[in-house]
Amino acid sequence: MPTLSRPAPVAGRMPRLGVEVAITSHDVAAAQRLRHRVFVGEMGARAVAGDGGRERDFFDPWCEHLIVRDRASGDVVGTCRLLTAERAQRLGTFCAEREFDLTRLAALARALPSTATIPPLIRGLLRLGAWIGGEPAWDPEFNSADLLMFLPRALIDARQARQFVEERQAA
Repeated sequence: MPTLSRPAPVAGRMPRLGVEVAITSHDVAAAQRLRHRVFVGEMGARAVAGDGGRERDFFDPWCEHLIVRDRASGDVVGTCRLLTAERAQRLGTFCAEREFDLTRLAALARALPSTATIPPLIRGLLRLGAWIGGEPAWDPEFNSADLLMFLPRALIDARQARQFVEERQAA
């Protein structure tokens, strides 16, 4: 499985959690079930009738889904969606444009991927060099605060970037 970080082994052991791109429909569905459990079950977001216990929207087919997997159990314990600039251009919008005024960032926004994330991944993105693009926006539909985050591709190491591009081209 491709990982987005190479954590150092601790005392000869691999870290308990790993980050990977959801390649199979099963992994994407696991991410959507986790989003449903968090947003609808824990935070009180409105569920869509007939959602089958999966939180998904218009952007899901266009996004890359990152998952955090507990290596011991195999469970998906965290998730993040990435909408690349190329896919956003084909789609005609970014996820973030629904909640943030990106007018002044139009040129920059088209050059960077947009992310929709949950808090445990924010620290990981910041460690990679991402930055927060401003104040959070309240999303009443999901009863949550959303942050616009930027992660320049130049900050992702070459091997990780190649894996990400190859996986996208294969899809």
